[in-house]
Amino acid sequence: MNPIVVGVDGSAEAIRAVRLAAELAAAIHAKLVLVYAVPPVTYGAEWMLVPAGIYDGLNAAGEAELRRATDLARCSDAEQVVLQGSPAETLVKVASERQASMLVVGSHGRGAVARMLIGSVADRVAHLAHCPVLVVRAAA
Repeated sequence: MNPIVVGVDGSAEAIRAVRLAAELAAAIHAKLVLVYAVPPVTYGAEWMLVPAGIYDGLNAAGEAELRRATDLARCSDAEQVVLQGSPAETLVKVASERQASMLVVGSHGRGAVARMLIGSVADRVAHLAHCPVLVVRAAA
């Protein structure tokens, strides 16, 4: 069975997505792949250099979030992936590379205006992915 890929960002919605993805993976005997995307860092203009150590700290934070998510999912053999890039594109890339059977993301449940201004990872993933996408909504 192809793996289930799930996005991790430390939010309550992502944790709900991880737990659901872990249940689905266990039910169909699929591997679970947890992905944390370290977003690009820029200072003012894109051409400016990012100070050394910034990405090291962000990568370490991502690794800590993945360990926490693995513990919460109760899935000790989950693959943990930390990559630099925008969250939606990173999730879709990993799902494509692993030929995922499903991609699971949490939704923050923002309104239309907030999505328009800051974007929605779940919305972007749903439009870009070449596999089924399960969007786990925020708790009511």
